[in-house]
Amino acid sequence: MQASISRAKAELVTADSYLDWAERSPFSSLVAQIYQRYQALLQRDQAFDFDDLLMKMVEIWQANPSLLAAYQERFHYLLVDEYQDVNRAQYVWTKLLASARKNLCVVGDDWQSIYSWRGADFGNILRFHEDYPEATIIKLEQNYRSTKIIIEASNAVMAKAELKADKTLWTNNAVGELVKIVAVEDEVAEGTYVVNEVMKLSQGTPELDYEPIEDGLLPEVGTLRRYQGTGEELKDYAVLYRTNAQSRALEEACLKTGLPYQLIGGTRFYERKEIKDVLAYLRLIMNNFDGVSFRRAVVVPARGLGLVTIEAVLKYTSDHKISPLAAAQEINLSGERGRLLKEFASLINGLSKAVSQHSVAEMIDLVMEKSGLKQELIDGTPDGEARWQNVMELKTVAEERSPGKGQEALEQFLAEVALWQDQDSYKSRERGLTLMTFHAAKGLEFKVVFMVGMEDGLFPHASAFADPRELDEERRLAYVGLTRARHRVYCLYAFNRR
Repeated sequence: MQASISRAKAELVTADSYLDWAERSPFSSLVAQIYQRYQALLQRDQAFDFDDLLMKMVEIWQANPSLLAAYQERFHYLLVDEYQDVNRAQYVWTKLLASARKNLCVVGDDWQSIYSWRGADFGNILRFHEDYPEATIIKLEQNYRSTKIIIEASNAVMAKAELKADKTLWTNNAVGELVKIVAVEDEVAEGTYVVNEVMKLSQGTPELDYEPIEDGLLPEVGTLRRYQGTGEELKDYAVLYRTNAQSRALEEACLKTGLPYQLIGGTRFYERKEIKDVLAYLRLIMNNFDGVSFRRAVVVPARGLGLVTIEAVLKYTSDHKISPLAAAQEINLSGERGRLLKEFASLINGLSKAVSQHSVAEMIDLVMEKSGLKQELIDGTPDGEARWQNVMELKTVAEERSPGKGQEALEQFLAEVALWQDQDSYKSRERGLTLMTFHAAKGLEFKVVFMVGMEDGLFPHASAFADPRELDEERRLAYVGLTRARHRVYCLYAFNRR
């Protein structure tokens, strides 16, 4: 909801005109209502949100030419960096301020425009010469970071983009190593390969004896080695992926070997809210006396039960030496609170009875459906989709680690997850291998870059296939990944990915 309103303001769309701008749907109708109410509350409190700072300034300048002229007199020269990422509000704001003298210098690279999903329009930089016909265009085509091979690969990726500035990168750096294309069986083998290769390169350990299969691409990655370094030498190595859910298999490979890692621009997999919510349900199903899990699960999704009510239940639990679920059924609370507590207790008791007939992955499905968590996550936003993908990745872990049914399988799964969480917390204090999304890598550089998950449907993302503009953005994202590397690039794809 917040993202939808923010995107509208970035496009200079007011609450009154929102429905005319957005695609008609029940969700957009709801956004329009909330947008109206939200703006009324801001006006009541005499407040602006962040997006208003630009939108309102544009409105004021357009309505008051004399005020705009005063600012134009104050600022004679303008410099805008990362111009390929400006949205409509920023574009109009800049154009208004620069319109008097046209002393405007912008710096940008349309090939690195990767934020259309939050309103960036790289067309602004492509149209710059139309807006300012007398402008001088200076192309900075020499690359000082990467090898010739990496630059050639980057040019090749962008060659088929439909809409782009005409340029060709070049470098005086060494030719360098070929980009290595590696096919693996699945995401577990992918994580194993990456971690072993990082240790080989960073510590000079002997090459592993990979056995080619069929076309010679698929390596038998074998077992993971134990990491022996300090973590300091890993700062020049990065693994890039398309979605945050992909970090799970990579994190587990690092944890198994003791390889230090840092997760940039995201929360470690088992610390993500949606994962902790599902695990709280599973732990409470397994152990009805788990007060910590009860405290978390009973308020997710929101049921109208506040802290005072929950504390009253937990005090009743302690006083009567019974489980929180039993307390929720017994405690004498009048009205809606009592009914909601009994409903929650009945939900968990029903799920507890279902354990014997279902696998852990099936229990995750049941929890998501019956609790309302699924409906809360799948809200039509990119954020919700990413959170849902994380839950599906947790299901994959369950299918891999605990494929059986019943209480023993659930106990085994929760015990293993607890171990990962403890190790995760400890390793977070060290420097090490960098794990991040392609989007988070923009502006950074590394000696060696591993680009994982390079298969159709994941990268490029399935949502891009129907729209050439979105497919071009996937190309630009791949270009950003390639040009993060100074010396080596590995591109990995899996034959199977759950």
